[in-house]
Amino acid sequence: FLVDEEDEEYYPEYEYNPTTIQIVGLGLGRTGTTSVVMALEILGYTVIHDDEHTELTDLWTANERGDIDMDEFHQLLGKRGYNATFKTANNEWVAKHPEIKAILTVRDTPDQYV
Repeated sequence: FLVDEEDEEYYPEYEYNPTTIQIVGLGLGRTGTTSVVMALEILGYTVIHDDEHTELTDLWTANERGDIDMDEFHQLLGKRGYNATFKTANNEWVAKHPEIKAILTVRDTPDQYV
């Protein structure tokens, strides 16, 4: 684990309910991800979706710079209280983590993506 748990850069002074990522969404935009996210929130999940979470900018930056890999990135999201994401994962990452449930949303026709 590359990030020291005492490092204020990745663990600012916020109130978190630490957890782990349990669900990831793999659908493209316009495939119903917002509706699925709303349903997950009703069920009690704390979900990352679109660019709605500016408090995570430090983690996005660290991941883009290569300071943390996708495993560490998702561990840190969990430590910040998120247990579902429709923004961060890809099918290769999910394939390496069979304990995580993936939801693939699709459209009836590819024409709807335009």
